Amino acid sequence: MISSAFNVNTSKSNHQLTKKISRDEFKNRPLLDPIFFDLFESPNKLQATNNIDSSYQLDLIQKRDAKFILNVYDLQTNQPVQNRALLTHNREKLQIEFQAPYAGIFQAFLMHNVKDNAYSSIASFSISANKASNIQHPTYFHSSAKDIKIESPLVQLHADSTYEFKIKVSNKKYALLFCNGKKNRLKNQGNGFFSKKIKIPSNAIEVLIEVSDTEHGRYEAIAKYPVTNNANF
Repeated sequence: MISSAFNVNTSKSNHQLTKKISRDEFKNRPLLDPIFFDLFESPNKLQATNNIDSSYQLDLIQKRDAKFILNVYDLQTNQPVQNRALLTHNREKLQIEFQAPYAGIFQAFLMHNVKDNAYSSIASFSISANKASNIQHPTYFHSSAKDIKIESPLVQLHADSTYEFKIKVSNKKYALLFCNGKKNRLKNQGNGFFSKKIKIPSNAIEVLIEVSDTEHGRYEAIAKYPVTNNANF
């Protein structure tokens, strides 16, 4: 159940559990579950409606480590928005990024891992974009990998194009790209960083990033890129 950040009567300031705010300020607060405040410091920059040009970013200070996902929907069609949300986090900070696929209003739900693969919404807010962003993030998967960060590429992948892949995974020793049955091993640069320039095959549909503790052991997929074969995308 999603609840308001402040379940009080704002017309009576002595009943407020936070600093005194106006009725208009109260209306612009996002919907936050009480669990949100167990996980994060007070989100001063998070609004009920967040107006952006094409890109949205929010940093939240974490009180304790946890797993999160961000689900985003087109508010008009109620259809999910794919490959546009990116979460990067460690034990101290969660960074939320969203790239608008087109001008419009989107509803975002920050989901918290309750148990195993079960997630519950702890924050709901909308994002109103004036125009589209050309940045398209990869889709992340749940895995044993920690402190995952994909530095590049953060754009739509095109077949027959070459990209320099740069990723960070703090607790894995090996990383590779898997595409069309072929494995491309990334070079371990140390301190959890991996990189390599790779050309995307002409008939590729998607690219998987996989990591492992051992060179010939079991690899886990941590992220997926869609690939377009349309040069005019």
